[in-house]
Amino acid sequence: MADKPLPKRTDQQRPTAKVEPLPRPGRFGLKVSGGTLTILIALGGAVLGSLGSQVVAFFTSAADRSSNSAVQGRAVSGLLSKGATAPDRLLEIDQLLQSRDFGTALLFCEEGLRLYPGDTRFNAKRQRAEEEIQNRFRYQSMQSAIGRLNFAAAMALYEEISADSTFKLKSTQELGSARDQYIAEQLRDGEAAAKLAQCSEARACAQAVLNLDKDNAAARTLVAECEKSAPP
Repeated sequence: MADKPLPKRTDQQRPTAKVEPLPRPGRFGLKVSGGTLTILIALGGAVLGSLGSQVVAFFTSAADRSSNSAVQGRAVSGLLSKGATAPDRLLEIDQLLQSRDFGTALLFCEEGLRLYPGDTRFNAKRQRAEEEIQNRFRYQSMQSAIGRLNFAAAMALYEEISADSTFKLKSTQELGSARDQYIAEQLRDGEAAAKLAQCSEARACAQAVLNLDKDNAAARTLVAECEKSAPP
């Protein structure tokens, strides 16, 4: 027996209901639009920025007041020196003198005399600073004279430098070295002139040596030999 096809089942339409999502209220039950939220954020940022500016201004003002107080305190204690007492100031002056900062030492001395007019130590150190400034000028002038081979002027300036000056030892070393070299050159030239029977040149060289070293034996011998060879 042949199978019979089953009758088709007609589709039945079932009614369906459309489910819409329920709105989720905010934390406080308020609905805020995007534009309103942006405005609120901007206002909050402005408030925080204003508070930050006020805090920075407060601390900056406090720092300025502290700095001004320090400057005023420095002005009361002294314009230059950091020393709060006379011994502290004198120690600073000694350090400046040792480092050869004589100009600043002189200013510190003047300030000390204004604050402590009865303390003679400031006056003594002021005189020391003034003298060393003069000695430095003499030393520099002596160097210039040596460079020009003007040893007579160099010797005169050397003698004017104080014996206890910090420039005395330096000037002694520099003048001595240049002086010895100059004497050796003059004697060499004088002897060469004497061999060529140029006694006037030989005497000039010997006299230049004797102006620096009056007891120089080589220069005196050179003069004596020239006198012997001179025609009667």
